[in-house]
Amino acid sequence: MLGRRRPLWLLIAVLSLVAVIAYQHEVHYVIPNASVAIAVLTGSFVLLLHRVRIPDRFRPAVTRFVDATFGVYMVHILFEDVVTDHLLPADVGWPGAVALFLAVSAAVTVLSFATVLLWRRIGLERLLG
Repeated sequence: MLGRRRPLWLLIAVLSLVAVIAYQHEVHYVIPNASVAIAVLTGSFVLLLHRVRIPDRFRPAVTRFVDATFGVYMVHILFEDVVTDHLLPADVGWPGAVALFLAVSAAVTVLSFATVLLWRRIGLERLLG
């Protein structure tokens, strides 16, 4: 039943992402994780992916990335501070804010995943997980 409503969940996810971007643009501070917009974004994203079939050949890679997500959550704030302090001007307007949000999100995600995967590759997960 949830799979038939994918367009609805996609619309809700996009609208909540717009709300998060609007908050960040107006307040100039990271939105709290306990906000309604973050909860709706997370819930709609999870429901959007409900019952998505992963082909067998991609499952090892997907599993590895999913296993790394907690580590990414732990280190992303370090990269977020470094990237945003040096690259983001205060007033860029809506198009600039959206473009910078997407670019910074992509950069922080790539750097965070690379850090966690490297951390695990060299065997240091025993120290910090």
